[in-house]
Amino acid sequence: MSLAKAFFDVGLFTNQRDAQQRFWSEQVGLPFDHTLKLGGGILQHRYSVSAQQTPLLRSVVF
Repeated sequence: MSLAKAFFDVGLFTNQRDAQQRFWSEQVGLPFDHTLKLGGGILQHRYSVSAQQTPLLRSVVF
């Protein structure tokens, strides 16, 4: 498969923001990047995944 860019975004929704932020930053070890306001009171908290972290993320998510 050929992608238009060298990365892609994955989005998850939760009603337990604090627990999810702790999970992705402390347990998985992803660095927090920034927060976007999407409208309607929805915030998107973005974390970065490097090529070296991809196998780790794959084992956590799948």
